[in-house]
Amino acid sequence: MKASYPIVSWPRLPLRKGFWGLTWWMAALLASCQPNTINAPSSQPVVLTSHSLPVASLKEATQPVWTKHLRQPQHPLEQATVSVVGLGPVHLGMTLAEAEDATGVAFAIAPGHQARACQYYFPTHDGAVPIESIGLMAINGRLIRIDIWPGSPIQTVSGARIGSTEAELAALYPGQIEAVLKAETGGKYLTYRPNEDGRNLYRIVFETDAEGTVVQYRTGQFPAVTWLEGCS
Repeated sequence: MKASYPIVSWPRLPLRKGFWGLTWWMAALLASCQPNTINAPSSQPVVLTSHSLPVASLKEATQPVWTKHLRQPQHPLEQATVSVVGLGPVHLGMTLAEAEDATGVAFAIAPGHQARACQYYFPTHDGAVPIESIGLMAINGRLIRIDIWPGSPIQTVSGARIGSTEAELAALYPGQIEAVLKAETGGKYLTYRPNEDGRNLYRIVFETDAEGTVVQYRTGQFPAVTWLEGCS
């Protein structure tokens, strides 16, 4: 949105004596106080078309403040569990149509600035109301990552969820968590890398706050799972 800043010009007015002179002087002064509008530079973000740069969460600007009191599941997918290869019947590598056939639900494109080849989708209730705590990222029409955002009750197959602590993750995934500090928040990116053959390209990335509590997480294929701003 362009911001407008009023600029008031104070004129140098000639001095006129008497009642009518004072009236003229006041009228000229008031007329000069009408603001001139200057358009400030737009603050809209630039849409990236390349994913070679580190990028923050798609939900970062709009997500509600996280609390430990997560709501109850409201959607069939919220009763599924997250693995390194997907969410319940939704598997990474599927097309959107295949994911809809597998789940029996419709997906709606998420609003916001996204690259043409990369799009986020929300599962919907009755094909209309989006569930905005689940984001499915598709690259060139195929699912490559699934984000679980604040408020979601969804757990991983090992039991990790929003609200889990760093210590709990270390116990659930012993020796398989890599930690990177988030300097801007004091939290961390805790990345689970599976040891199983054939799954070395997949990761689950947990994001924690400064207290070491998981506030959101995502599963996906490397390197897309590491993009901090999703499709932006």
